[in-house]
Amino acid sequence: MRGVEKGYPLLVGTVDEANLQRTVDILDNHGPVDMRDGADLDSGAADLSTNHTAGTGLSSAATGLRDVNENAGTDRRTGTAEQEEVIPIAEEELRVGKRAVERGGVRVRSYVVETPVEESVRLRDETVHVDRRKVDPNRQATDADFQERVVELQETDEEAVVSKQTHITGEVVVRKDVEEREKTISDTVRRTEVDVDKGTAGLDRTDLDKGPVR
Repeated sequence: MRGVEKGYPLLVGTVDEANLQRTVDILDNHGPVDMRDGADLDSGAADLSTNHTAGTGLSSAATGLRDVNENAGTDRRTGTAEQEEVIPIAEEELRVGKRAVERGGVRVRSYVVETPVEESVRLRDETVHVDRRKVDPNRQATDADFQERVVELQETDEEAVVSKQTHITGEVVVRKDVEEREKTISDTVRRTEVDVDKGTAGLDRTDLDKGPVR
């Protein structure tokens, strides 16, 4: 720049936009020279060798700008966000378990059935009869015929006697067989993906990789 070539000091600084007006005020208070206004730089440059005012103003302006930047830095470190938006990142995980489900079954009940049966048997009945009959009149009696005698006959009848004998003709066995099978479960799981739009820099897609579904 021509002003620098003529010996004018050049002050360069960086401030936040919020402190821009304060920076302009500090520079205005120390007599700056606007290089764009076509000022008479030749006459001013001659005074630099004998006048230390410009150097003193430059030092003061630099000190003021340094204070602005330090305060701004302090504000940035201790400031809090005025607005914050939170996007939750969620992901579903497929977990397959198992439970017992009743599908039916077999109910076995035993009970007693009485069935009428018939069986034939021969029974004997005894009956004592006392009869008087005629004998040969020519038959002679003897001493034996005059003996005392007692004759007893018992009558016996037969009756049916029923007895039952139990025997096992078979048996019913109730059992349950268990078989295992493998089944593949197909389903879908959801997860949150975030697209960050950086303006003219393009679209940056961020995928949250959580690994394979177990």
